[in-house]
Order: sequence, then C-alpha cells, then structure tokens
Amino acid sequence: MITEKLIRKYLVYLYDDYTSVYGDSLQNLEKSGELTLGRDFADMHPEAIIQLDEHTIRNLTPSLAQELEQRGFARTDSLSVYLTKEGFYEARRLKRPILSFFKSNWKWVIGTGVVLFTSLVAFI
Repeated sequence: MITEKLIRKYLVYLYDDYTSVYGDSLQNLEKSGELTLGRDFADMHPEAIIQLDEHTIRNLTPSLAQELEQRGFARTDSLSVYLTKEGFYEARRLKRPILSFFKSNWKWVIGTGVVLFTSLVAFI
C-alpha cells in the first residue's frame, strides 16, 4: 500500500542517489534518472513490496514514481524517473528540515537572536 511516508522516503532516496553523484548542482537533473524497476529502493524498504498472493509479489516503485510525477516532483518515462527542480527542493527540505527552516526564515531567526542578545545585555 502506498503511504505518504513511503512517497517521502522514495523522494529522499532519489535525492540521495542524485546528490551522491552530482552534489547540489541542478544542471544534471534531466540527465540522471533512476530505473523505476530497480530493486535498490525495494531492497532497502521492504514496505515497497507487497505480496498479492502466495506466489505473487508487486514492487511499488513504478507506482511511487507515477505518484511523484502527478505531484510535480518527478518526470518519468517508460523505464526511468527523473527529479524535477521542485522535487529536488522538496526532497532537500525533507532531508534537512532544520537547514531548510533557517534558509526560509533567516530574518526571523536573526531578529530573535538580536532581541535575545539585547535583553541579555540589558539585564547584565
């Protein structure tokens, strides 16, 4: 069964796979794809495989790739899935939530730090 948690894990997996080769550069997003039928993700996450009956199992990786494509986080062709720019940024946000918070709220963080420092100095 496809869950929100499994979708996020697959998105982060694609991000990790991409950044291990290309780093944080966006220029190779269109070139580097992950095979949708590849077993690496399913081997690391057994919940990505469901048993339909006694002799049949189903790998959910192609369905996860289609779900990411519907959300605008990936582009798929017949055999591969490619992260989009939006998918790259969303996966980075999921992978590093604290860094993403500071990047998007840096003015608030600096303002709070200044107020705290000023209050500390005023009491001393």
